[in-house]
Amino acid sequence: MYNAGGALNDTRAVQIGSVNASMFALVADGKNGLRVIQMISPENVPESAGFSPKPNPKLIATYPTASPALAVSRGLDRDRVVDESGNETVVFGRRGSRPFNLAEMEKFYLRDGSPYTVENVFEKNGQVKTRSGVTVQPTVSFEPVIMESAPSPSEPERLTRRGP
Repeated sequence: MYNAGGALNDTRAVQIGSVNASMFALVADGKNGLRVIQMISPENVPESAGFSPKPNPKLIATYPTASPALAVSRGLDRDRVVDESGNETVVFGRRGSRPFNLAEMEKFYLRDGSPYTVENVFEKNGQVKTRSGVTVQPTVSFEPVIMESAPSPSEPERLTRRGP
């Protein structure tokens, strides 16, 4: 068990991921927010390149969240590996493909030379706005869905089998 000397005291969920030669745990630590634990790295685990190295966990970052951190999303499994200089070194499970070079990869995440970012949006007084206050015109219209008749709490929904 690892609790970072008592700092991890409201843990709700954990996701493990790897970057280059290191393994990290992202921890939803409830009232404490999001925590990052470095599990394995060449700096703190000398046998990190071996088979099934023993983790040496170290709390390396905390991000306070506006409300308790209850879950951590699983990252996407990737089919490509990139080294520290930005060059792909491996393509997994794809015959006939070659790794992208840096210029090809940048087309996925750069817009006008800067990293592409998005803002969260919300509805306020019938308008869609970004967190920074910009009103957004939706590309499709949104209509409220009004249920004609909803099942009453005393009358549970039932599944009915039809056919043989």
